[in-house]
Amino acid sequence: MSIVLPEIKKALQGFIKSQEVAEVLSLGLQQSRPVLLYGKGGHAKSEMITACFRSLSETDEQWGILSLG
Repeated sequence: MSIVLPEIKKALQGFIKSQEVAEVLSLGLQQSRPVLLYGKGGHAKSEMITACFRSLSETDEQWGILSLG
């Protein structure tokens, strides 16, 4: 059984090495917990999050993104 939500899987299909991010985001959403992605700049963290939020934007949930650079 996959823990990755179908919407997240679809949103991240164009990114390489995104399986761990998909799992973490899916778990965070399923458990209503915040998620922190940390790492060097230029590794598409913001782009992956934006793609996921766009795929989930049909819901009534409110999202917050904080980017520290």
